[in-house]
Amino acid sequence: MPTHPLRIAIAVAFSIAFPATSAAAPSEDEAAIVVTATRQAQRINELLADVSVIERETLERLGSGTVAELLARQPGVQVNRLGGPGTQTEVVLRGARSEQTKVLIDGVSVNSMDLRGSPLRYLALDDVERIEILRGPAGAVHGSDAIGGVIQIITRRPAQGVSGEAFAGTGSYGTDKFSGAAAFADERWSIRVSAADHRSDGFSTVRNATNRDADADGLHNRSTGLNLGFRPAPDHEFLISGQTNRGQSQSDGTTGAGTFDNRIVFRNEVWSLTARNTLTENWKSTFRWAHVVDEQNSYTSAAATGFSPLRSTNRSLSWQSDLRLPLGQGLLVAETQEQHAAPVSRFPTQNFARLSALQLGWSAAHSGHRWQLGARRDQHSQFGGAGTGTASYGYQINKVWRAHIAAATAFRAPTLYQLYANIAGSLVANPALQPETARNLEIGVAREVGLHTLSWVAYNNRVRDMIDYDAGTTSYRNISRARLRGWTLSAQGSSGAWSYSASLDYLNAVDEASGLRLGRRAKQAANATLDWQNGPWTLGGEVQLVGRRFNRDNETQPMGGYGLLNLSGKWAMNRQTRIEFRVDNLFDRDYVNTMTSNGRFIYAVPGTSFSLGMRHNF
Repeated sequence: MPTHPLRIAIAVAFSIAFPATSAAAPSEDEAAIVVTATRQAQRINELLADVSVIERETLERLGSGTVAELLARQPGVQVNRLGGPGTQTEVVLRGARSEQTKVLIDGVSVNSMDLRGSPLRYLALDDVERIEILRGPAGAVHGSDAIGGVIQIITRRPAQGVSGEAFAGTGSYGTDKFSGAAAFADERWSIRVSAADHRSDGFSTVRNATNRDADADGLHNRSTGLNLGFRPAPDHEFLISGQTNRGQSQSDGTTGAGTFDNRIVFRNEVWSLTARNTLTENWKSTFRWAHVVDEQNSYTSAAATGFSPLRSTNRSLSWQSDLRLPLGQGLLVAETQEQHAAPVSRFPTQNFARLSALQLGWSAAHSGHRWQLGARRDQHSQFGGAGTGTASYGYQINKVWRAHIAAATAFRAPTLYQLYANIAGSLVANPALQPETARNLEIGVAREVGLHTLSWVAYNNRVRDMIDYDAGTTSYRNISRARLRGWTLSAQGSSGAWSYSASLDYLNAVDEASGLRLGRRAKQAANATLDWQNGPWTLGGEVQLVGRRFNRDNETQPMGGYGLLNLSGKWAMNRQTRIEFRVDNLFDRDYVNTMTSNGRFIYAVPGTSFSLGMRHNF
């Protein structure tokens, strides 16, 4: 990517983050409350971690888009999608693979044994209240899979009284979206039910394809949501929450000349029962039971051998105690999780794994100093134990400047597929696999003046025993090491009718053995948004810049950088009804996001596309 856009981005970030006029720091009430960084509610400006929050208003600006598209415009995140809606999506957080990032929905892990990419690709946005992104290893806080960080989806809760919402939208590529929700809440009871239907004709997954691979590959996703709460007393609450996604996504073969309409029929469900109780003035308890289903049936030919089922269930129990100590807050967590794979032909032997954990944490502040300590021990039914830890220290230098330094470790347990799956001629089970491990050191500084915030974080994450497919043994092996180094500069704020955000990322993700860059990771990336609000009108623009990358590891199959401009807006007809619109890739940029593994074909990307919708609240 040319250097001048990056220089401009840096100049703009500093100029708007260091305004000429002085202002008091924002009050504590104005700072966002997040839970992902420590599992305890904290204000974002008190955290000793690199965290960002995407609020509901930003989600609504996405129109008929997906959560992966939104994540692609966040600091420290790069997204690679192999085609149109519903196709394989890789969410790369600080250079870590998709499976090395923990994904939570209301505290429940939805990571599965799926090797096709992030579980976020089928997630419907209609029930999402906000998204919290924790960048950096967090094994001592969230257990397995948090090598790159954690992405947590917080679902919507009903407001007091009777309320509801309806949305209808349309857009390019034959896209139609309908959703609705009804809610009620009083001092004791609350309930919210929702449903959505999202259809898109899509476009051909592979460019310049022939035969059936040349047709459009669409998505049909039907989702439902439930949130039921009961408060028998002010300090006691019981919740039942559930989200489901069912449908079908189409794709193409890697030959680009297939004669069969490849597709995946999917079903994803997340159910949880949560009890939050204040046991004493200094002791709060949270108990959660969860059940997660991931079912994906792939069809690649009309023959029986073209049907590939992938079905797994996760059941988990967790108990968290939040303790108010003479100095700071204490944390005690005990949890267990068991994953089962359906007994199909790929799993002729063992098809389950059990993971149990005990976690301790302590965070406190005194006279401008803040610190966080944590330790966790996980016990896996296959490979034994894994210990992780975290230690962070922060200092409030003055009223506007603060700094922190943090060290943390993490691990990722091998999936059931990697441990036990057998496919004649192409895959042999390897129960001897060991977990991937990571060690990270980071430093950061932040400046907060009024409603303007500027932050810079640098990190060095070394990942060992990475699991890759070994063609020689036709099995998964611990054969790779990686070093993920980089920094993120970000700014955000508002002034009058204007609000903005900007970020600049530098990432050097390399294979430690060869010293060469890892595939599908740009060294430089930049994002910027600018919004203007006046009366009933809100208008916004987004710029996304992605540098040169390689499709494969060891710097093979180069792909050029690209830049995109998106526009969005809404018009409030009245207090209940508004019109929302969006234009993506305004200049119809033809760019390369990913290619097939052999480099023969380029996965298609959308050209200029629009969405238009009406939202009514009652």
